[in-house]
Amino acid sequence: MLENELLNVSYWVKYIPDWIIAITACSGLFTWKKKLSYEREMGIVDDFHEAVSDFLLKTGHIIAVLSIMRIGIQNYEEIFQTDKHRQENFISGLHEFVSKDG
Repeated sequence: MLENELLNVSYWVKYIPDWIIAITACSGLFTWKKKLSYEREMGIVDDFHEAVSDFLLKTGHIIAVLSIMRIGIQNYEEIFQTDKHRQENFISGLHEFVSKDG
């Protein structure tokens, strides 16, 4: 009798909706898991982008001052090679400026 039921197509047909529901539920859970993972990764990227932007905004004026100082040092480089006394005065003034103004 059990063999007849297993061979009967109507026995298997009644389980098709259950299989469709199970497959749909599994694919939905997989998609939901993938979406959460993507949102978590994008949150990390957004936080990193915000941190870099804040860093650049806070250090932008410092970089500008240092680049101007570098240009000044390059302009005086030839003078420093010939006159060591001016070089020592400039370096001591530079140390005072950095220690006073940060």
